[in-house]
Amino acid sequence: MPEVVPISQLRDKHKEILRQIADGPILLAQHNKPAAVLVSVDDWNARERQLELLEARLKYLEMKREFTENPPNLISFDQIEESL
Repeated sequence: MPEVVPISQLRDKHKEILRQIADGPILLAQHNKPAAVLVSVDDWNARERQLELLEARLKYLEMKREFTENPPNLISFDQIEESL
């Protein structure tokens, strides 16, 4: 669970808050409601890479399912030569 910090503390404690980001995401709250999440650049980049990998895997699985359900009608080179 990310640490919750009121947005109002950003101005006065921004250096401390930025140091805390190294330990994990920080949830910024405004009027006791979640407003934003602060993450380190390294954490952000790692999450982006993971998301890209997951999206690529999903696309692969979708293509594999489509191929299995609707296999293409492939013909050999010999069949092409025979038809000519």
